[in-house]
Amino acid sequence: MTGTLAVLTAAALVTGCDPVGATGGSDAGAGSTGSSADPSRTTACTRFFGDADYHEAPAWRVLEGAAVIAGTAGTGPSDGGPSDGSPATAVASEVETSFADAPEDTREAASDVVTWLRTAPAPGEHADLDTFAVTWQGLAESCTPDSTAATWAAGHGQQGAKPAALVCAETFTAPSTLSVFADRDQVAPHLTAIAGASPQAVPASAATEVAEASDLLTAQSVAVDDPAVAAALREVRTPFQDALQGDLDSPGLHDPLTELGAACTAAGYDVPDPLAGTDTDPSYGGTA
Repeated sequence: MTGTLAVLTAAALVTGCDPVGATGGSDAGAGSTGSSADPSRTTACTRFFGDADYHEAPAWRVLEGAAVIAGTAGTGPSDGGPSDGSPATAVASEVETSFADAPEDTREAASDVVTWLRTAPAPGEHADLDTFAVTWQGLAESCTPDSTAATWAAGHGQQGAKPAALVCAETFTAPSTLSVFADRDQVAPHLTAIAGASPQAVPASAATEVAEASDLLTAQSVAVDDPAVAAALREVRTPFQDALQGDLDSPGLHDPLTELGAACTAAGYDVPDPLAGTDTDPSYGGTA
């Protein structure tokens, strides 16, 4: 991950924000400028970013679509974007529909995201994900007065005020497109790919990913507004911190992720299977 995307990710970690696209401060609007007093913007932004349960946020589908585009072969020269019925077209159309009735400035910000989605399939794996990150942040900025999730996506969240539901969604549900891992998978499978679900040795070759995972978990534990979720995140972080100190014998993440899932459920974000998508005995193949 290089360029603007790396800069945005690093800045989000330093400020305690989560670099994944949709994250939030408190439902009282911590870090935001308050309601825009425009019901059409409020409706569009909260629906798109998934406030306040974050289970079926259209934003997640857009992030996944961007990762899919950037991870596939290009379609070649194209003036009009992908043909109707393609995944990219479906995702772009969903963004347009979501903001069709929003104020002009927000529609324009959404249009920038749509343009990227419709032109990126041509270069495919060579698509500029940094440009997507910038357009994504621009849309989040436009929605900041109305969406807690957008407030964090724009980098304006306050530490200790991020809803637990949002932190949990980013760990177990949201694609990690704009996180340190930068792909379509959720964070939890990345973590178990490094430290294992069951006991295993953390590969010495994973030093960079270990540090990134530790930083990400630290940022989330500091940002979240729920003490039990924060404590569970620190338990998940333990084998990564140990590895940074030279102890590569991971006890595995089965129990810590299960405990995090229980804390998330108690906080209002139901995680029926916190180990879904993870391998109980993965062999590390690189994650970032």
